[in-house]
Amino acid sequence: MSSGTNTSEPKKLTENSVLQSLFSTPESVFRTPIVLVSYDGDVVVKEKIKVMRYDHKIDNQEATPKLNILFAFSLPKYEVIKEGIKFNESVGSQQLKPIQKISDRPFVVEEKAYKLGNGKDVRIVMRTGHVLSGKQTYYTKYNLVLQIHGMTVLVYKHGILEYGTV
Repeated sequence: MSSGTNTSEPKKLTENSVLQSLFSTPESVFRTPIVLVSYDGDVVVKEKIKVMRYDHKIDNQEATPKLNILFAFSLPKYEVIKEGIKFNESVGSQQLKPIQKISDRPFVVEEKAYKLGNGKDVRIVMRTGHVLSGKQTYYTKYNLVLQIHGMTVLVYKHGILEYGTV
């Protein structure tokens, strides 16, 4: 809840809260693995993830730069989520890499488009060629939260090549 007195106000989602929620399941108190899809392949987080300003510290190993991460989801939900993930070969064949400088990143859409996408079905093409289709439920300055077949997927905006409502 926010610090205000309006208790009907929805909880503000953050990158950290979404990642932590992906670790838990309603039927278990144990943590479940999550997958961070990166430019170089999948990174599986088995025990914990610490969200830092520019990096993720995964299972107490060396930090992984956030710019390398494109999207994240719960590993046990992969079979359901993969139905909403396709691959665009022409984009994938370009083997695009993360763009370090914000000023060098190509313009995708106005921030207002992400706001208008809340509650709507969207199609997102990532810089690796992954194509995500689902209902956008939330957005922040740096991330989007999608529901793909009812499962939560955290999308990092810096990895988006194309975005649109369907």
